Amino acid sequence: AWPLVDAFIDQELTRYGLTESDLVLCGFSQGTMLSLATGLRRERPVAGIMGFSGALPGGGRLKEEMRSRPPIMLVHGDQDDVLPLGFMFDALENLAAAGHGAQWHISQGLPHSIGEDGLDIGRQFIGNALSGRYR
Repeated sequence: AWPLVDAFIDQELTRYGLTESDLVLCGFSQGTMLSLATGLRRERPVAGIMGFSGALPGGGRLKEEMRSRPPIMLVHGDQDDVLPLGFMFDALENLAAAGHGAQWHISQGLPHSIGEDGLDIGRQFIGNALSGRYR
């Protein structure tokens, strides 16, 4: 699905007169997967990728397919029984193997959802990404 999302992003950026520096891809669960799959394969990097309780699809192919290296923040609950915490660590390992990295946070006692700590971290990350702090 990422090629379709990539084309949609280009269309909407043009429609609203924005650039990639005006965009942070943010998702929860499957939304994180799509944000990572799309954001890392775009020709021009977005300002950031904020992912909650997700995974990195195609991580083993990432080194060959990655075209951009936007800043990434991953937040995951340690009690997630839908996508266990190991999925975040797999994503981090695949990012590192591809020559990229990510900031990350573990929300203690949190199941498959977003906690207050994650919201605070996400808010700060998105603000910093859109202000150009990570460039």
